[in-house]
Amino acid sequence: MKKTIKKQKPKRILYKKYARKSIGRLKTEEKEMKRKALAAAFMLLLFVGTFTACTGAGNDGKMQEDRTGMMEQKEEAISEEAGEEDKSNIGSEEKEETEIPETIPEDKEGNQVTYMGKIIEKRQESGTYLIASDGREGLLDVHVSETSLIETGSSITSDAIVPGMTVEVTFNGMVLESYPGQIYASKMEVISREDDLVSLYLDILKQIYENDEALNSDITMIAVDLSKADNLSKGEKDAILYQAWQLFGMEVIPGTYEELKEQGYISSDGYDFPNGVLLKIETLQVENDSFQFAASKWRSGTGAIFYMDCRAEKKEGKYTFELGGFAIS
Repeated sequence: MKKTIKKQKPKRILYKKYARKSIGRLKTEEKEMKRKALAAAFMLLLFVGTFTACTGAGNDGKMQEDRTGMMEQKEEAISEEAGEEDKSNIGSEEKEETEIPETIPEDKEGNQVTYMGKIIEKRQESGTYLIASDGREGLLDVHVSETSLIETGSSITSDAIVPGMTVEVTFNGMVLESYPGQIYASKMEVISREDDLVSLYLDILKQIYENDEALNSDITMIAVDLSKADNLSKGEKDAILYQAWQLFGMEVIPGTYEELKEQGYISSDGYDFPNGVLLKIETLQVENDSFQFAASKWRSGTGAIFYMDCRAEKKEGKYTFELGGFAIS
């Protein structure tokens, strides 16, 4: 009897079949693993973000609390200092308002500047010196101790300081805002002795103003024309206007007839000055110790007085004057 042998499929085919199944399963598993890995990474990121946020919020809260505490401590310290300062100032406020230091401390760099001007007045009440300059400083009230007054290299007393002197003032550059401005000088040195023309011109203005008082009725201002006073400096003219304001006790403005008309003080027809009078002094001939001048007082076309052939002369170191003939309109 012949034995029949059944052929079997090659193992490699079976191998390929199982291999295909294994590869497919591996791919599926690989995808699953990637999915799980991504999910795990996402959860980790979510956890880290949440933890960071909570931690940051806690830190922010703590920092805010620290800041609040520090601010409260600072406010308490300021309040305590303010309270102590208030206590120390009780009864001394009036003293601080009236007490004036002899000098202002120098700036941090120790810089010093100089100011050249002419002595206009020694103020008895404040003990200061009114000084006029042609520079941008203009009029200044100078505080200076008597030990800082010098002439020709030697110390002098305040009694030796007289109007008309040209002085050089040394100070730290600080000017107090007032009119006139105020400075505290470390030194004031006399450079030269000249004539006190400011006082002379004030006397002339006063005499003109007081003559023919009817022209002064109901006025509220005085205009002064010194544009042709050739023997005065700009600083001296400013000083005359300032002291005229103190002398007459009303507003004093500079200006010529034309300027006052243009500014509206004098009527548009040029006939009258409703609220004031115009005082004018004009030099005619200037010599060493004398000069000739003309003067006038004008209120309107029918209210004015003109002085001619006037003369000022220095005698025994002091100027005097005489008003010449006059005409009235």
